[in-house]
Amino acid sequence: MPHRVSVCPSPRWRASRWGVSAADRAESIRQTLDPDTSSQDIVIPGHVLPLVARREGPLARQGHCEGAVELARRAGLFPAVVMSEVMASDGSMAKGQQLVDFAIRFDCHIVEIEKIHQAVLQA
Repeated sequence: MPHRVSVCPSPRWRASRWGVSAADRAESIRQTLDPDTSSQDIVIPGHVLPLVARREGPLARQGHCEGAVELARRAGLFPAVVMSEVMASDGSMAKGQQLVDFAIRFDCHIVEIEKIHQAVLQA
């Protein structure tokens, strides 16, 4: 299925207590991406859900994962990102004006995946 995102086994940094807290999850992400971390330092299953961006980026799949990794690449950063969805007050995933309001409130930027795709095509 060409448009589905690839998911990896869920890691946990072995030294974390349970791996469930936000701090444990953040440390699991840091350790998983650290080139000095060995496979002995990571336990599977964990509580972080890694996604794999397509190597061709937004040209292969116009998804959140590919778009975010492309932004990291263009910024000269390591091509790995941490993503989460914004929840609306009713528990659903925020969209449209709810996201605009969130971005204004927390001084965030919104980038449309289509804009990233167009930038790749023009490069």
